[in-house]
Amino acid sequence: MIFDTLFALDSKFKPQPQMVGDYSISPDKLVYRFALRPGLKFHDGQPVRGADCTASLRRWMARDSLGHRSPPRSTR
Repeated sequence: MIFDTLFALDSKFKPQPQMVGDYSISPDKLVYRFALRPGLKFHDGQPVRGADCTASLRRWMARDSLGHRSPPRSTR
């Protein structure tokens, strides 16, 4: 299985954008906003959407102990 991540760790374990093109963090560090890089596609050529990333993160949060910390806030 091949997959991509929003951020990857560099050689100094500092997160670097991978699928993310632009992002911002609120001053209280509780709200993170991401914009995907343009042109991201699935193996079948369909575009990757923010909704796809949200669904993937929700699946991860339900299964991984790190995902149980606190749910992300929705801005909608």
